[in-house]
Amino acid sequence: MASVNKLKVKPFYLWGLAIILPIIIVIILLLSYFIYNNYTIEQADKLNQLIQEETTLKEDLKDKYILVKSIPLYKSKITELNQLEQLVNLQFPSSDAIPDLLIQINQLAENSNVTISSFVPSAQENSVGVKGALLNSGKMKTKMFNLTAAASYVDFTKFIFLLAQFPRVLKIDDVRISRIDETKVGITLSITIFYSS
Repeated sequence: MASVNKLKVKPFYLWGLAIILPIIIVIILLLSYFIYNNYTIEQADKLNQLIQEETTLKEDLKDKYILVKSIPLYKSKITELNQLEQLVNLQFPSSDAIPDLLIQINQLAENSNVTISSFVPSAQENSVGVKGALLNSGKMKTKMFNLTAAASYVDFTKFIFLLAQFPRVLKIDDVRISRIDETKVGITLSITIFYSS
């Protein structure tokens, strides 16, 4: 019969330090690994999420602060644009102010020694042949008048110069000059008045 060698294990209290110490180290390492996996990784993920949220909130706050800081600049630009719009609107009378504008043009002619014999509305009206964003939008309209007058050539140029300096938007075209005598010329022209509707 074969002899069976039995491995005898000594009782725990008789083990030597060289055996107990590695077993304790292995057990501690296993416990640390389980604790780390179950508690620490989850907390580290939460901490990373909080750091990302904090970074996002800081960037959001910075963007909103820049927007809030630029509000006075926007308000000043809006005020500036409103003032510019008012200046531009002053150059375009309302349809009710056209008679006053015609009287002012007549006064300019008198100041230039130009004698107006006829100043009547033309058959062409309301932006015929005129193109532009404002005219196409319906906010601006035009009214054309035919003017017939007599004056010396120097007085006529003075009248045209005063019309050019007039603080309204006018278009002068279809100018015809004919000699009446040695000192006077006959003038026919079209004046288009731009006005707001």
